[in-house]
Amino acid sequence: MSDEQWMREALALALSRSDLVITTGGLGPTQDDLSKEIAAELLGLPMEFDPESWDAIGRYFEKIGRVCPMNNRKQAMFAKGCTILPNACGTAPGCMIEKDGKIVVQLPGPPHEMADMFGRQVYGRLAKKTGGCIASRFIRIYGMGESQVAQTCARWIENAEGVTVAPYCAANRPNPDPYPTRPRVFRDFHNTWLRCAPSSQQTRRYATSDRPPCRNGKDQETGTDTL
Repeated sequence: MSDEQWMREALALALSRSDLVITTGGLGPTQDDLSKEIAAELLGLPMEFDPESWDAIGRYFEKIGRVCPMNNRKQAMFAKGCTILPNACGTAPGCMIEKDGKIVVQLPGPPHEMADMFGRQVYGRLAKKTGGCIASRFIRIYGMGESQVAQTCARWIENAEGVTVAPYCAANRPNPDPYPTRPRVFRDFHNTWLRCAPSSQQTRRYATSDRPPCRNGKDQETGTDTL
């Protein structure tokens, strides 16, 4: 089975299960970049050329001092009637296709292009359509094993209404956000660090903006290993 067939089957399956599908990659100028074409085919939409996107691609190449190859024209082709998402960081525009209650959002593959486009142009559009959101909060605990944490939090794990609580064990993470430069929409604004002191029941709370209380897997105050 070819990559194109795999992609077609995967996207068809995703559309059969979900009202919203987000894809990344496959928006480039080469023959194997087929994300837009396959999505348009599955949704029964023809492809159309967008002159404004083609002009923007040309300006991008001018800015970096290069000649725009003609095969980049492929990046200015979109499913008819879609919302085009300009790319501020590269040549490949994204798009949002809506038909028959289904939404397909197509973003470029390079992570910085994808993240920028989602944060600036997709997140707000999707938020307006949902009427609500699922909020996640991470409480990071060290100085206590996973089983002990699960036992201590049992009443919340077992009886939480409308909330899912799931304890996980992770390797040492001296920095609560390993990607501090990523767009704000992907930042975890609800990181909470809890230190369970080995010699007492006292628990100290560290806000997200505070310096993490451990370095290289060691508690900065006690020198003990952290979980």
